[in-house]
Amino acid sequence: MEKDPARYRAEEHHEMVIASGRVYIALRQRLAAARRAGESFDQAWGPAVRDLGPSDQRAVASTRADWQAGYNRTPPPPTSHPVSALFGGD
Repeated sequence: MEKDPARYRAEEHHEMVIASGRVYIALRQRLAAARRAGESFDQAWGPAVRDLGPSDQRAVASTRADWQAGYNRTPPPPTSHPVSALFGGD
């Protein structure tokens, strides 16, 4: 029996979303640990993203200012994505 193409695309998208979520969770955890250790954002960013794949590095690079605002607990830039909300509790 052949797979329904629409269902296959939906399953593939779902797997991609889960994988992306894991990347962002890991990045958040790395940055939060660095912040707790007293590192500045600039010190923490490189090591936090070093092990990401090229497409994930491009994705997080496009939201770096948002990650930095969350890290520093400052208001996000006007063109913000909701990444800064991830840093609320640490």
